[in-house]
Parts: sequence; C-alpha cells; structure tokens
Amino acid sequence: CASSRTATGTADDFLRHFSGKQALDPIPLHCLTVEMSLGHLSFVMRNFLAIQIGLAIGYHGYHYQVRAYDAGIACTLAILLTSFTGSAVSKAMMRLQGVVLGNIFGQLMYSTLAWCNVGSYIAVGAVTFAWVVGTMITYFQVPQAASVACLLAAYGVTQLGHQCSDEWGKPSMAMIIDTCIAISIGLILDVGVTVLPLPDGMKVKSASAQAIQNLTRLWESLAEAVGSVLEPGDTATRKHGLKFAKLLQTTKDLGRDAIQEVRCYRAPWKADLMNDVASAASKVWATLNMLEFTASGGVEGGAKTDEFLRVARLLNRHDVPQRLLAEIADISNTMDVFSRDKSVMIGGSMGPTSTMSKMSMESTALVLQDLEAAGVQAVREGASCLTDPECLASAVLEGCLSIEQELSSLHHRVLRER
Repeated sequence: CASSRTATGTADDFLRHFSGKQALDPIPLHCLTVEMSLGHLSFVMRNFLAIQIGLAIGYHGYHYQVRAYDAGIACTLAILLTSFTGSAVSKAMMRLQGVVLGNIFGQLMYSTLAWCNVGSYIAVGAVTFAWVVGTMITYFQVPQAASVACLLAAYGVTQLGHQCSDEWGKPSMAMIIDTCIAISIGLILDVGVTVLPLPDGMKVKSASAQAIQNLTRLWESLAEAVGSVLEPGDTATRKHGLKFAKLLQTTKDLGRDAIQEVRCYRAPWKADLMNDVASAASKVWATLNMLEFTASGGVEGGAKTDEFLRVARLLNRHDVPQRLLAEIADISNTMDVFSRDKSVMIGGSMGPTSTMSKMSMESTALVLQDLEAAGVQAVREGASCLTDPECLASAVLEGCLSIEQELSSLHHRVLRER
C-alpha cells in the first residue's frame, strides 16, 4: 500500500513538472547523509526489530493458539511497513479492521465459490476482479478509509488464491491470530519510540506534535505567498498552490489523528480551534488565488500585468502587504496554544477590529487617490475589470481587506484560547 501510494505520488510529481505547474525538488547532493539520518535509522531499526520479534514468536509458537514454524506474523509486519507516524492507536485499529475483515471475507468467498469445476473458476475470477476494483476505488476515492481498503484488497485476494477444493473446510483463525499479534508488536514499538527518551532525530513525534509543526509551516507558506503576490519585483504567479494544498490536507489529517491520541495527563486536543485555523488558512489561500488570477490578467500561470504591478507598488507604499505579513506572523507565534495543557480564557475585547478595518478603508481611498493623481482614468464602459486600472485597484484592495479581516478574526479566536 505504501509503495503504491509512493509510486502514484511520484508519477503525479513528474506530470506536474512536465506540464510546468510545479518544478521537481532538487536531488540532494549528499544522498548518503540523507539516508543515514536519525529519522531513517529509527524507521529501519523499529521495523527490523518488529519483524525479528515476529519471526521468533512464529518459529517457537505457543500451544495451539500460535502455530510453530509459521512466518505469518513476520509477513504481516512486512506488509504493514509504513513511514506514517500519526496516532499509533488509530493506525493499529485501522490495520486491524483491514486485515481481519480481509481474511474473513476472503475465506467466506473462497468457501462459497472455490469448487473444482469450470463454473467455479469463472466465478472466483469474476469475484476477485470485482473485489480488487471495489477496494481500489475506495482506496483512491475515500481517503479516510484508504489504508483499510488496501488491506482488504491484499488479504481478501490472498484467501481467494488458494487451490480449489471439493471438500468442506473449517475457517482458519491462524491468520487472524497472527494479525493480532503482529499489530500488537507494531503498536508497542510505535508507542515506545514516542515516549522513550531517545535523541530528537530518532524520536517519533506524536500526531499532535506534528500537527503543531505543520501549522507553523502552513502560516510560513501563507506569508511567503502573500509577499510573492503583492511584491512588484516578482512578476511570476501560481508558484505555491499545490504545495500549500498538500500541506493543508496533511495538517487536517494529523489534527484528526490527534483527537484519537491517548493524552492521559494532557488537556484534550483543541479540535474546534484546529478546524477554525485550517478553515481560515483555506479562505486566505482562496483569496490569494483570486489575486494571482487578477494579477495575471486572467491567464493561468501568466506574468503579472503592468496595471497590477502599478497597484502593487501603491499598496507597498501604504504598507498594506507589511500589515498582512505582520498579522500572519502574530498568528504563527500563537500556534503554541495547541501544546499547552491548560487554557486561560481571556475575556473582554480582543483587539481593534474596527480600527484595522478603518485602516484598510483609508488605504483604499489613498490608493485610489494616487491612481487619480497619476492620471490613470478608467477605460470606457464595457471593458474588462482586469484591464480597467480603477476597477482592478478596487478588486485587489477588496481582496486584501478580506484577508485582513479573516486574519484578525482568527487572531482574536486563538488569543481567547491562550
């Protein structure tokens, strides 16, 4: 499952690169240093240890419950190899669902259809095809159930691939027992590398810690995009979209995993606040996309027009981008609210929202006055707003005002949780 997802992701990266939408990341010069990093070493050692424990248990067995000389536990651990490090409990439960249900449904289909005659051969082939297609559609179309669907496909087909038989057989619990043991081993090791005092590079961060880290990166990416869109010296557009969308989705997924963490003495994960932050970031990004579309004159990925560059210079003259960047920096600095074990509610007014709106309206008036003083006149009626300087300035300023209000509202919401 992990290999197929990596392969399709790499193919998508190549397609975006050749279409000109996003350049491939440069290949690191010190490949050996990258491969031998503490994070990679932790991944290798954790999974190597898990497989060795599985081999030892399978070799010796235990009474009638675990068969001796059985590689099932180790094979299951090898199939479940993944670099995902979200909530260990959530991951283990999803694996258990996929493997157990795959085995059970596979055995049911095998016992019903796998007789030794031509009709049964055709039926098994048709059911196998339908099973794989159905689970793969679920894998690609339902992200929340992707890992379960992949394991359903793998283990269901494994049971259907056995030799036909005209005798009634008994359902085997061996695979289910092996699966439970394998997932328990993986869970113990995953939790161990999270709580043990290991070096920072080897310690696997919890889902909540990764979500907090991604939130900071999310706002850094937004700051970079705001600076790029409203920078007169940068004439390119559409440089950050796919990267931001991927980062936002990863952050949302980690936030959902953080809800399912065993937090013990820690305060519950602030799921509502997380949703508000993600929603605000998404709205700001949508507005930035609109500004980039306006900047290029409606041309996808085109260069900024002269009219937009003139408006951008006036905005910089009145410090509009600088105020937006300062507000984003303030929000980024408050993301530690998610790592606090206690929340202190702050009452009363949380900031000069009306003053900020007043500043934005004053900036709008000043920019329009500057345009008029520069001799810029609106083109005749019926022309596109993308080429009408006065209309373009109003649209850009409206976008900046929308971003500022969204940031201000979110900032106050976060401060109330600190």
